[in-house]
Amino acid sequence: MGTSTGSKLPTTGNWPDIKREVSGIARGDFATPGGVDRALGDYVREHLGGAHSGSYNAQATNNGARFGGFLAGVQNNGLSQTLVDAGLGNLVGKPSQEVMRGLNEYLVGPSSLLEEDIARWALLDYQNDVLGACETYADLEAAFAALLARDNIGSIMKSFFGNYLYRLFKTHFAERIMKAAGSLQSAKERFRLIKDTIALKLNLLTFEQDLSSINWRGADGQRLSQAIFSSVLNIFGGTDGS
Repeated sequence: MGTSTGSKLPTTGNWPDIKREVSGIARGDFATPGGVDRALGDYVREHLGGAHSGSYNAQATNNGARFGGFLAGVQNNGLSQTLVDAGLGNLVGKPSQEVMRGLNEYLVGPSSLLEEDIARWALLDYQNDVLGACETYADLEAAFAALLARDNIGSIMKSFFGNYLYRLFKTHFAERIMKAAGSLQSAKERFRLIKDTIALKLNLLTFEQDLSSINWRGADGQRLSQAIFSSVLNIFGGTDGS
C-alpha cells in the first residue's frame, strides 16, 4: 500500500527544509510536539496549499462529503435504514468487520489510486480508533449511536481529515523516518508522536453547527466538506485549502 513506504519528493521550493525537519524528528533532534507541528505546517503549506492541493484535496473533500452524508443518515434514520438507502442492504445484520469493509469501499472506492488508498487508510484508522472493539452488528449500531450522541458530525469529519493528513504525511516520509530513526521501535514512536500531535492540535477546532439536515450529495455537502478540511489545514499551515 502507498502508506507503508516512502514516496519520491520534489527537490525544489521548501522541500529540502521539510526533509531535514522530518529527518531531525526521526533521529530525535526535533522529536517534540513543537518540532512535529513545525514540520507539518511547512508540509501543508508546500504540498496542500492553494495551487499545490491537486487531487489529494479533491479526494479528501469528496470522501468527507460521503462520510458526512452517511453519518447524517445514521443520525436521522439509524444504521440499518442508512445502509439500505446506500444500496448496502445486504450488510444489515452482518458481523461488524464485514459491515465496515463494505462501508469503507462504498465511501472511498476500490483504492485503485494512491489518493483513494490514503483515504481508505484514514477511514480505517478512524474506524479502528472509535469502532474497533465492535464484533456484532448490534455492537456496531450501539457504537454509532454512542458516537453521534457524543460528537457532532463536524467533529467526526475533523478527526477523519486529521487521519487523512497523517496518512498523507506518512506516505511521503515513512521511508525517511524508518531509515533515520535507527530502529523499528524508534520509528514507531515517531509515527505515534506525529499522529498524537495532529490529534492534539485538532482539539483546538470545534464545530457547533447541526449538519444532520445538510444535502450531503449536493453542492452544500461539497462546500461543507471542503470548509471543514480547510479548517484542519489552517490549523497547521495557514492555507485556505482551495
